Order: sequence, then structure tokens, then C-alpha cells
Amino acid sequence: MFGLKQVGENTYYIDFPSKIGIYKCSEKEVCFIDSSNDEGTGKRALKLIREQGWELKAIFNTHCHADHVGGNAYLQSETGCKIYCSEMDMGAVNHTILNPIMLHGGYPLKELFNKFYLAKESVCEPLTPNVLPHGLSMVDLSGHTLGMCGFKTDDGVFFIADSVTSEKTLERYMATYLVDIPKSLDTLDKLLKSDSKLFIASHAEATEDISGLVEINRKSIFDMLMFVKESCREKITHEGLVKLMFENSSVPFNMSQYSLLSSTLRSYVSYLHNIGELELILEDNTVYFKTDL
Repeated sequence: MFGLKQVGENTYYIDFPSKIGIYKCSEKEVCFIDSSNDEGTGKRALKLIREQGWELKAIFNTHCHADHVGGNAYLQSETGCKIYCSEMDMGAVNHTILNPIMLHGGYPLKELFNKFYLAKESVCEPLTPNVLPHGLSMVDLSGHTLGMCGFKTDDGVFFIADSVTSEKTLERYMATYLVDIPKSLDTLDKLLKSDSKLFIASHAEATEDISGLVEINRKSIFDMLMFVKESCREKITHEGLVKLMFENSSVPFNMSQYSLLSSTLRSYVSYLHNIGELELILEDNTVYFKTDL
């Protein structure tokens, strides 16, 4: 079902719901770009490369989220491969409890203790240019997380992680998970300026022309900024904003989606407040926000 797709002389990927990139370092050794969701996808990926007579040398994680590092622990235990991630995200690969903590803003509720947010821990080392094989380079694509990286191969293929989300997903969920709004916009600019021949996002179709997806994602960010500003014309609490977000989207209301949207909303509110476009009001032991117009 999920076979190898060759997209360059030494570049492949597996089209899992969270894609795994593969780069041939030599005739016998390959490295993975991410390890997808869990042990199951890790097993399938390892089986596929072993059928080609390849050995797994290393995993380069684009960022720390569970659907990108979920196969790490299994693959490392089976092969002894090295695992690398940016220094900013590395701690949450080694100590995966940090992911739901960051999402929830405190010790996580039991509803967040699942494979979508809490991967098994693996031994991860700092990602630096000198640990990359010849033919593979790293690019800062932060915004979705503080340390997300993309990887370019000498075949002209650019693995761009979660820097863009598909139009279908954005239509349903109203907003994609972001931590740093300005850096997310900078990342979109980087993608537009790239001369890569093929762009492979983790959760969207591979494309030779990234401009359409970039503009859809840029519009989503500015639409969210406008939504927050318009919703704050009268003072409103964070919970009030979250309620409006669910009322204006088709997202099912559950603890998982609440945590994702609530955390993302905090990033937008912080950005607008920090640039002076949203007023913070402390009144009656309650925190309110109001558009500063």
C-alpha cells in the first residue's frame, strides 16, 4: 500500500499520512527524514528499505512532534541508527512529555496521553550541518515549532515538513498549529524563493510549484489575525475566543482539538499584543483582550 516513491537519483519518500523522506548516502546506506507516526509505520518503512538491500544509518527529524518522531524508538532499537534534530526541538524528542506540556500549558490531561501527542522517547543528538551526509543540507523553517528544519537533497528535492498545510485541511480546521507567527511568514517567503524542483510537505501532495500552497497558507495566517482582531472589538477572554473559533469552523469539539486550537490562538494573541495591536485588560480577576483601535 505504501511503497517507495523515487523522486531523484538518490531521493525517495514513503507516502504515509506523515511522510518519510529517504536519501541514499551510499550504495548500502540510507537516512530517513522523519519516522512518521508510530512503531507500525517504522516497521513498514524498515521492511521497505531492507527489501532494497539498504541499511538505515540515521534519522533526521524535521521537528519534535509525535507524528514525525513516532517511529524513532523502534527504528533506533532495531538498527542502532543515530537520530538528529535541531537543538531547539531536540529536548522534546528525548523527553516527549514536553510536547503535550507545551500544547496544554501545564502537565497534560490524560486525554493527551496518546500517540498523536506523546511518542516513545529516543536518543536524539543535535542537528548540525557537519552530521549531514554529502548531498543533504538543512534549512531553517521555524514557525510551526521554534526549531523546525527542512532538508534539501542534491536531486533538487526539498522536504519542507509542516511549513505548509493542504487547502482541504485549512478549510476544515480554520487554522494550522503555529508557535511563532512572524517566523511562519518568513518560512513561507523562503519557500517562494527556493529553486528546488520538487517540494514535499509532510501532509500535502508533493508539488513542483509551491506558490499556490504558500499563498493559501499565507492567507490563512492573515485571515486568523483579522479574525482575532475583529473578535476583540469588545473585550473578550481567551476562552471566549476559543468558543468563537469552534463556532466558525467545522472542527469537532473535543479535548484534542481544543488543545490545538487554544494553543495556536495564544500564539496569534501574543503576536498581536506584542506589536501593539491588541490591548491586555486585567479586570475583576479576569484577563481580557481588546483591539487597540
